[in-house]
Amino acid sequence: MLAKLKANPDALMPPYVSLRGMNGETGLGAAHLGPTCEPLNVDGAGREDLHLRMNAARFANRRRMLDQFDSSRQMIEEGKAGAQSTFARRALELVSSSSVYDALNVEKETKETRARYGNDQFLLARRLVEAGVQCVAVEHGGWDTHGDNFNSLRKLMPSLDKAFVALMNDLHDRGLDKETVVVMWGEFGRTPKVNGSAGRDHWPPVMSAVLAGGGLKVGQVIGSSDANGYEAKEDPIRVREVVATLYQALGIDPHTNFIDQQQRPVPLIHDADPIAKLIG
Repeated sequence: MLAKLKANPDALMPPYVSLRGMNGETGLGAAHLGPTCEPLNVDGAGREDLHLRMNAARFANRRRMLDQFDSSRQMIEEGKAGAQSTFARRALELVSSSSVYDALNVEKETKETRARYGNDQFLLARRLVEAGVQCVAVEHGGWDTHGDNFNSLRKLMPSLDKAFVALMNDLHDRGLDKETVVVMWGEFGRTPKVNGSAGRDHWPPVMSAVLAGGGLKVGQVIGSSDANGYEAKEDPIRVREVVATLYQALGIDPHTNFIDQQQRPVPLIHDADPIAKLIG
């Protein structure tokens, strides 16, 4: 949505970068917004292609050839070249500037900084935001603890806490926290009861999320569950209300409607308003 509504067409950095990789289960794609809003996926062999590996003269010659091919193709397929031409232009901008490649190079950070994070994805997220990327998707996996839940959490929780605190401290120290919204959550909660494998299974009725930055009224806990974590008790918040709050903090009206590629109206958020206690 940021790529659709807030992207600067002249910016060298892409509006949306995924450090999680992309597959059918991530839910990170642009869907009806179209291919030009898809994230740049940097988790793969093509990462080395984000910087120029030929001399400037040869690159300029190839660019002229591409322009000639594009002109011919558009004459033949006038209505089908738009997205491809946009991709080609963006790709050329990325490799000619090497700005994305440099932002993704954590070797530019000190050993002390990398140790303070303990997680290069969170550090990369900070570097990308600092470089001008508008949305970064990060994953800290391993939480699907159907078995051996408690031993797993003893390893997962300290590493997540360390990386998250380092990220927030750096955003604050660089003056980026007021303009950067950080959300940390999963897909659902975990069952209140432990199963026979010392694990906890999926539990949609109750989950939690952490929101920070973006001018939100932070430093508070909103809502609670019952004593056993079976269901929401006070101030129940729906997922769509959290998402509406994120859009509001990013300067996007959560009641926006779009027309998809089949000419159908698609609301940004169904039946939800931002969480009043979080909006300044």
